[in-house]
Amino acid sequence: MSDFPGHVNLIPGWGMGGQCWGPLAGHLETRYRLQYSSLPGHGVVAPQPAWQLREFAAQLLMELPVGVWLGWSLGGQLALQAAALAPERVRGLVLIAATPRFVETPDWPHAMDSAVFESFQSNCRRDPIRTLRRFQSLQVKGSDHAAPVLRSLRQARIADPQREPLEDALAVLQKTDLRPLLAGLQVPCLWLHGSADQLVPAAAAEAAAARMPEAQAVIIEGAGHAPFLSHPQASAQALDTFLAALP
Repeated sequence: MSDFPGHVNLIPGWGMGGQCWGPLAGHLETRYRLQYSSLPGHGVVAPQPAWQLREFAAQLLMELPVGVWLGWSLGGQLALQAAALAPERVRGLVLIAATPRFVETPDWPHAMDSAVFESFQSNCRRDPIRTLRRFQSLQVKGSDHAAPVLRSLRQARIADPQREPLEDALAVLQKTDLRPLLAGLQVPCLWLHGSADQLVPAAAAEAAAARMPEAQAVIIEGAGHAPFLSHPQASAQALDTFLAALP
């Protein structure tokens, strides 16, 4: 493996704190300098009411060092947006269980049904903690090692879930559509996905990678929405291979 000298910036997904990465972080920190961030109101970043993906990505570009951006789910959308805004600051993208569009449309079937997503939003308004627990259960549904991964997810969620930051992040997920950015993005990209992901079908990663000039999709068999927790060795191997090939 090459001695890639840069930083790896890690951005987690909805409802998760910045230290959710489990053994993958331990593997990476022996090789790279890690910089942890979070979604607004999800940990190290203060709440930002009604935040927008593009504006927050621009903020992160000012705060995080040049390097590889590794994002999980909504964090992956932020990383993708950052690369589109400032490709010279993004040496590579690792997008885990991510998608350019989270909610289904007639021309993007690899996504969550809009009615199901709207029920999540409605439930979050009424009971954010219960909604977050249900979301975490869906992250492991049908995957290998579901019980221990669910325990890890619940331990790594944001410490004091508040309704407003969770609702704001769901609003971003609902309206974000980054498909128009894919064809023009000249940044090496790894879409890392689980074959058993119940929230974002693996077909979304394959379809997105096919639209990008320097992208590849790696599908981990038996993994759900958190492949780096259920299959840490396979995830680390895919990352090592990708990072070693960066120019």
